[in-house]
Amino acid sequence: MSTVPPAQIRGGNFNFVPAGERTPILAFDQLTSVPCTNPGVACTSGGVYVRQPFPGNVLPASRISAVGRAIVNLFPTPNFDPTSLTQNYLRADNTGRYRYEQPMARWITSFPITTGSRSCSSSSTARSSAIRTVSSRRHRPAT
Repeated sequence: MSTVPPAQIRGGNFNFVPAGERTPILAFDQLTSVPCTNPGVACTSGGVYVRQPFPGNVLPASRISAVGRAIVNLFPTPNFDPTSLTQNYLRADNTGRYRYEQPMARWITSFPITTGSRSCSSSSTARSSAIRTVSSRRHRPAT
């Protein structure tokens, strides 16, 4: 896991500009939804409903369900680029040299009508190692 909910979002606060973005994420209150057919309601882009954002772009604590809060609390808090929405968590034991293998296998069988059956197989394994550092998320080959 390398992406976890940022601390602000965990508490219902969407009033921040995430890293790499130009504007905050708008959190809309679904209880304010009204049909576009109501008099005086202006809908854009062919929408069916229009709704208002939460005041201050912050969800009230009373509107966050206990189940949703429990699910979010299963995730660790960000420890790497905490203002980012992605790639914001690095496990402490996920550094140093590690090995990986990528096995591949193929089995082909044919059953000709006039002769006996034929089969062949092939397999290969790609083996390598890499070094992970805390300062970089990118993998570089080990030397």
